[in-house]
This record gives sequence, C-alpha cells and structure tokens, in this order.
Amino acid sequence: MINDSNEPQIVVDDDWKERVRAEREAERAKRQAQERAAESEQARSTSSGRAPEPDDFAMLVSMLATQAMVALGKFPDPLQGHAVVRPDHAKQAIGMLTMLEQKTKGNLSAEEQQMLDHLLHELRLLYLAVYKNPQETPPAAAEQEPSDEV
Repeated sequence: MINDSNEPQIVVDDDWKERVRAEREAERAKRQAQERAAESEQARSTSSGRAPEPDDFAMLVSMLATQAMVALGKFPDPLQGHAVVRPDHAKQAIGMLTMLEQKTKGNLSAEEQQMLDHLLHELRLLYLAVYKNPQETPPAAAEQEPSDEV
C-alpha cells in the first residue's frame, strides 16, 4: 500500500502514557494530602481541649430553658400532649442553668451572659408565679412550697 501524502497520519507518542500516569499519581497524592489535612483538622477540633462553639452554649442554655418552660406548663408536655406543671422538674432545670452561670462566670461573651441572665430571670419569675396562682396548678404541685434556692 502506498502512503498518500493527503491522508492524515497517526503519530503514536509513547511518552503520553507516562505523562498521564504521572499526572494521575500527582493528583492522587494531592487528594490524599488534602484528606489527611482534613482528618487532622477534625481530630484537633474534636479533642477534649477544644472550647465549645458559641452555638453549642446557646443550644445548651436553650435546651435547659425549654425543659423548665415545659415543666412550668408553658408548653405542652411532648409525651402527654397537654401542659403539665412539674415544679420539681422546673426547679432542677433552673438549678442547672444557675450552676452553668456560676461555672462559666467570666468566660462568657456579653451576649451569652445577657441571654443567660435574662432566661434565668424569666424562669425564676415563672416558677414563683406557679405558687402565687395555685388554682392554675395541679393539686400535687400546689401543695409544694417553693424553695429559696431557685
């Protein structure tokens, strides 16, 4: 067969295979380095010495305040579907918030401290209101006297 000069010729370059392999290997090494860096960063952030994120603190305070509000009958009890007053549970949640306030004193931002102070003030007022209006509380709750520790 005669090679016509008008026909395109295919030139096989043996180096291209080696270049593709080297590029793939470089990409794989880069990806592995990024994964190791991400794992290292995740390990550092989950270590016991990590300070809690601001959202973590706000979530904890909100969770305890919500428990107190449910126990004071301001929200329906999720298990019973209606409001149930449980002053002992409310007292416990308010006590936990008070302990949290004492243990974090001087370590909170101004916003966090203000949020905690405001919630504790509101919850303490609601707790006392349960005892001022015994007709609104169930008989078992109305018989209990509020303690001075709240």
